[in-house]
Amino acid sequence: MRAETSMPKEPQNGLKPVAMRTCMVTGTQHHKSEMIRFVAGPEGQLVADLHNRLGGRGAWVCAQHGYLQKALDPRKLSRHLGQQVQVGDDFLTRLAFALQARLFSCLSLMRKSGLLIVGGGSLRESKTALQGVLIADDASPREAADLIHFIQPDWIEEHIPSEILGKIARRDSIAYAGILKPRNPSDKQQIMQMKSALNGWRAATQDIKAETS
Repeated sequence: MRAETSMPKEPQNGLKPVAMRTCMVTGTQHHKSEMIRFVAGPEGQLVADLHNRLGGRGAWVCAQHGYLQKALDPRKLSRHLGQQVQVGDDFLTRLAFALQARLFSCLSLMRKSGLLIVGGGSLRESKTALQGVLIADDASPREAADLIHFIQPDWIEEHIPSEILGKIARRDSIAYAGILKPRNPSDKQQIMQMKSALNGWRAATQDIKAETS
């Protein structure tokens, strides 16, 4: 099974523009939910604007493996942001923790709103169709395949840390979580934010693994 990472684009209805940004590494345009925004802090330190709320000039980077490492060059960032920028040695590690916290927050809100259910048994017994399934990194491949065949979701995300899913349910670990079909625009927005957080977390942690391998 292959994790799906593409993000849905906002509809062009003539009223609300599509939120596209240009990646400073690739020079290509992408939906901003597929990217991470960086700004310079008050003292010139690099800051990840994970909620896209900080003022000032920003540098957008595709949340994909390899692009973050290329982007975290102080000279490139300084040219792009128009001022001297400092990048701490542990910046990527701190970014990975921040993105994991953002992912947990998104999943927790989805659980509270009833959009996310946890546990393989709950997924099988759900009377509502599931749009997506999150599979933990320690889940049994055979059990996961059987569950997916039974549920037949629209998309699958694999290798989610089991402790993150477990923390949502206040347990040590959980192997599976399901995302219900969205019922309204708010549900769709929550799913988009979760996928954005997940893509960013994957990109940061993969680059850390690449550095240490």
